[in-house]
Amino acid sequence: MFKEIQEKIQKTNDQRMKMMFTLINVMSNTKESSLELRTAVAASMLEMLDTSMLPEDGILIQLIDSAIDSVCSEAENKGIVNMKESLRKIIKVTHEKVNHIATGDSILNNINLN
Repeated sequence: MFKEIQEKIQKTNDQRMKMMFTLINVMSNTKESSLELRTAVAASMLEMLDTSMLPEDGILIQLIDSAIDSVCSEAENKGIVNMKESLRKIIKVTHEKVNHIATGDSILNNINLN
């Protein structure tokens, strides 16, 4: 049983790493990926950095942050001011809206119409 759990953890970690490197490549690939796509990926990766990275992911965090900075720098060169901060604000507002929706859903679920 312990071996099976270890194998599942290892597979999950391998999938996680491969997905992150894929997304880093998307953000870094300026010829095949539009700035809009790379910005969306950067927002997702930024949210992940802020919420779900492990302390031992130090080098990976640096790679992701560098790719995000590259996308944000390109966006700023095209006239979008403070792109990274703007993405953080969008993420915060999105989380707030999701929490409000969840609260509303919880309230509605507790209403007895009988």
